[in-house]
Amino acid sequence: MRIRWHRSPIAAAVAILGGCSGVDVDTGGDSDAATGSQADASTDTIDAGDEPPDAAPAGGPVILYDFEEPLQGEGANLFVLDESGNERNGIVTVPATNAGMVERVARADRSGSALQFPAPCDAETQACPRVHLAAQDSVDLNPGPRDFAVSLELLVPEPEGGATITEQNVAQKGNFDDPGQWKLEFDPMRRVSCTFHFPMEPGAPVTLRAPRALGVGVWHSMRCERRGNVLSLRLDEGAGTDSQTFEIPEGVEVDITSDRPVLVGGQDTGQGADQFYGTVDNVSIEIFPAR
Repeated sequence: MRIRWHRSPIAAAVAILGGCSGVDVDTGGDSDAATGSQADASTDTIDAGDEPPDAAPAGGPVILYDFEEPLQGEGANLFVLDESGNERNGIVTVPATNAGMVERVARADRSGSALQFPAPCDAETQACPRVHLAAQDSVDLNPGPRDFAVSLELLVPEPEGGATITEQNVAQKGNFDDPGQWKLEFDPMRRVSCTFHFPMEPGAPVTLRAPRALGVGVWHSMRCERRGNVLSLRLDEGAGTDSQTFEIPEGVEVDITSDRPVLVGGQDTGQGADQFYGTVDNVSIEIFPAR
């Protein structure tokens, strides 16, 4: 397999995840400054390349949540409008015993509205709020063998009152044990990652991880994409973009299909779930025509 990265001269490393046979693509350095933790290079081929991926194929979003319209419904029946025109609204889902909800807020940078999830809390001393958006599964929400992209903007707040940054799932379709999962998340060091799970090997997801930590209280953009045999993560598109790519070995069949819903803000409403405590905007899922 072949791995390329950009923003040279940062070093790159490929590590096998402990406890599973997945591939984790990361770059090394200082975790709280510009980069993440250093890892030893594996025996897989590593190649430094500066060429960007080909232009994305024509297509449109199958889901688009831009949060410019107020939350719809009332009480326990709130939902977010899908602005793609496909009517895949995001149902606000909370446990029956939980008062934690979401709130549509104005962005401080005056670029419209966003959706704010509950504030961080100390999970060791209290039952933290759990809430997410859910769009029910349908066949045309699965990319299968086709190219696709998931993009969004997110803001991580400064923890208060003893709360700490935890691993948080921002958007996903499928769970960790699902061979057709894709997922956008960040770890306790605030490094975002894209996970693509397809049958390269049994139980072997590919995770692309950005080298630098997210700044707290600052908006960042994130895009996870599959184009042909290249998987990619791009953090903060434009000047200063961090880009990680993974080249799928020749002959490997890629089919990213799950019968689970699209989730934004967390994997479920249980207390052990990786809840997102922050603000999200412009959530878009694009699936492109077959080549």
